[in-house]
Amino acid sequence: FNTMQDVSGVNDDPLLEARLADHAWYDIYLQAYNPSTDRYLVQARDCPDDVEWVERLHIRSQSIPYESLPAVGTQVLALHRAPRSDLFFEGVVREVSAASKCRIRFGPGRVRGHSMWVALEDVNCITREALDHERLLEIIRIHAAVAPEMCRLKIATFDAGDFVLIDGPKDKTWVAQLQEPYAGKVREAVEEADEGGLDVRLRWLYKAEELPRAVLREMECDLEHEVFVSNHMDKADGRLILERVRVYFASVPHPA
Repeated sequence: FNTMQDVSGVNDDPLLEARLADHAWYDIYLQAYNPSTDRYLVQARDCPDDVEWVERLHIRSQSIPYESLPAVGTQVLALHRAPRSDLFFEGVVREVSAASKCRIRFGPGRVRGHSMWVALEDVNCITREALDHERLLEIIRIHAAVAPEMCRLKIATFDAGDFVLIDGPKDKTWVAQLQEPYAGKVREAVEEADEGGLDVRLRWLYKAEELPRAVLREMECDLEHEVFVSNHMDKADGRLILERVRVYFASVPHPA
């Protein structure tokens, strides 16, 4: 997870890019890592609101502009210009011209099969440097130190076993125990139309008013402040977590 550590003396800013859900590649900051899904939280540098969980194979060192025309058949990262957005997608060089242009046939994503001439300055060489897990964790710490004003998205981090308050409908709240670690957007950072949430496994704890009267009839306890552990395992959108709560366990004697 994105635990802050001392990185004093670190001056370099590792330049990375990642493929997001639209199959376009963005220059990114690394925000966090979730070991339960083996995915990394990335934030687009030019679009700080674009934040997604991605697999390691979709993260790499930033591609480098070509100084001369690449050979026909080379896989490249090229700028696809469109009326509403100019984004970088992977493609293959099909033809080159004396005017320093490449005809690119684009691959995965919404531009699959598109073919267009792209100026050499908008064609990048894809780097093949392997980035292992330990290196990515190191970069998470570096990015948090060298660019805190850009890594502005607040990330909530919780451990397996934490008791948390879950946001429910109509001002209701529920108590649950996390069964796995979670790192993701905090509740106030989630827009209504945002569907990119990450589920987290949890165990529900029930309040007295949620249980049948027969279960509570003979219990001598302050039911207003009690919650009861259940075997109900479930999954919920981690962004519904409001905060940690403290739960103390006590045995409840039953009358003979």
